Amino acid sequence: MKYNFEIILDKQSDLWNWLTAAQDKTNFGYSWRDQLDDSFKSFYDKIVLMSEEEARESISEFLDNLYGQDQDIIHSNKKKLKKELSKKFNAACEWLEQTTKRPLYFKEYYIWLTTFPRCPYDPDKGYFWYNVYWRNGIVKTFLHEVLHFQFIKYWRENPDSKVSKLPEAQFELFKESLTVIIDEEIIDLTGSIDGGYPSHQAFRKVLHKEWRKHHDFDELVDFGLQRLPK
Repeated sequence: MKYNFEIILDKQSDLWNWLTAAQDKTNFGYSWRDQLDDSFKSFYDKIVLMSEEEARESISEFLDNLYGQDQDIIHSNKKKLKKELSKKFNAACEWLEQTTKRPLYFKEYYIWLTTFPRCPYDPDKGYFWYNVYWRNGIVKTFLHEVLHFQFIKYWRENPDSKVSKLPEAQFELFKESLTVIIDEEIIDLTGSIDGGYPSHQAFRKVLHKEWRKHHDFDELVDFGLQRLPK
């Protein structure tokens, strides 16, 4: 296989996700607390008031209990997620290569399972997080995150690209809005469209209208650079 993935449940990476979500409570108009089930909200409300050391200790104990309590669910869901992504992994990689007109930057992708409903990523290592309780959406999330990796590595980090000159806020808006191309045309692959963040909806509509004219990612990037909100 040209590319590979591995799905891993690791307590320390899960703990990190809880901790950073407690320290940075919102993202692009999303409240992390609002994404939590009611059973988790009271715990989250406690750790946001703690020092980092106290929060780490509390989250560690919480996760030990949660892993024991939900052992069967977590094990079963991990198997299902691996099976679902395995079925469509090659097609997903092919779509990304054809869409960006570049080979995938990473050969290996590590998906860290988390019990928190937040999917951060590491563009330097090809890592991203995925909620172990979500039964659907892993293929769409893979496309979303790897599209980020492609855009960061081939455009943002390319000194010859105008994308490399963008202020950070404009770049983040651009990067997240480009995932609008994960739309109804590939729903057989993804199962659902990529809805994006609330604060990006206006620019996503502009990009999507242009994408439908030609389905050329390079042209879309050039167009987006001209239409980016200041």
